[in-house]
Amino acid sequence: MAEIFRSVDLTSLQTLPQLTRRDREVLERLLWLAPDVAVSTAAAVLRAHLPELHAALFADRQRPEIGQLARALVYLGLAMAAPAQGKILPVLTREDLHQANRQVAERLARWSAASFLGAQELVAAETIPDPELRALLDALVERVSRHTNRDPRWLRAVVFGEAGTLYARLSQACREQFSRAVDLERANAHLERIARTRDLVVDALAAEETTARFDAAKQAEYIARLRRFGWEEFTASSGRTLRDIAAEAARHGLIARTSFALTDEWIAHGASQPTTGRRYFIRPALLPDSEGLALWAQEERLKPLQKMLAGDPRETGLRLGLGSVELFLEYIVRTGRVNFLDGRWTRTSNRFDGMQTRFGAVDGSGYAITIFPGARLDENVGICPVIEVLETAVSSSANLIDLTPT
Repeated sequence: MAEIFRSVDLTSLQTLPQLTRRDREVLERLLWLAPDVAVSTAAAVLRAHLPELHAALFADRQRPEIGQLARALVYLGLAMAAPAQGKILPVLTREDLHQANRQVAERLARWSAASFLGAQELVAAETIPDPELRALLDALVERVSRHTNRDPRWLRAVVFGEAGTLYARLSQACREQFSRAVDLERANAHLERIARTRDLVVDALAAEETTARFDAAKQAEYIARLRRFGWEEFTASSGRTLRDIAAEAARHGLIARTSFALTDEWIAHGASQPTTGRRYFIRPALLPDSEGLALWAQEERLKPLQKMLAGDPRETGLRLGLGSVELFLEYIVRTGRVNFLDGRWTRTSNRFDGMQTRFGAVDGSGYAITIFPGARLDENVGICPVIEVLETAVSSSANLIDLTPT
């Protein structure tokens, strides 16, 4: 609650959030990379929040229609913008969706009349008052028009007709559902004041953090346990980028099925994590019961494992977490483990403009790297935990896999 209502310019929940320029640019880039990823992302967000509407709003299709994709982008954009603005999206019912569907034909007729009069921009602004959201929908029209050679005027009419009905229904639902509450402005201001006061009190009363000393004996004990349970120890190369490692993989017959990560986009948007030259422990298997969960739930499973497998990282110098795409690919190339994760997917520590990524679908001919929504639920995606050796007293070469380039 404190995070939801923490906002400098807190406004009423009876209005929808506005898409920010940064969020719009992220969605626009996602749209240009792969429209099907954009619609699946929006579908995942909706499935997590309103599962009963998922089948109705996002029916399974081989190629999603442009109207369906327009609705998906509107919902995803609002869901992304809401938390930072102290907003909560209303709960829609099937009846709400049916009401929106009945208004599509009317909005298309209005658009046709506006086209005849040359007033399309005016109608677009009335339909979607959020300028960044309109810019996102315009990018959708351009993307589809360029790749299908369909008339952009017709596409724009469909996009703003479909997206406008959903946006209007969401706006109405905000007013209906949140107007029945108490004085929202006063309640929000009170909650924000309480949150700030609580932070001040907690900071004042917080005890100083105790510092655990590195213990070489403790580290040796935990490392011996990891080896008994089949974890492999290896040393990564130093300073190699994904493009360098992918070139080596290609020489071994492993070709990337998704090539965007091998372009300058991967580096320009903060996803690149060059190898560190450190020692690691890894088991080529997904963490049990980690598949089919949102990222936050998967990461929660790592906390007790840290204690069991690696102890206090300040004391043992061992830290358990998500591996990077670069680390996984180099591991596969050097070990020849083409059955890595049995063809399934693992989350990675790489972030493409803040969006999560996944690595997997590895077999004898290739592998794949994709952007993967943090809230998406997929039974084939889990966590392959990696233990990084942050500090060591004595360098050991036993059972070591050397990943230094040859």
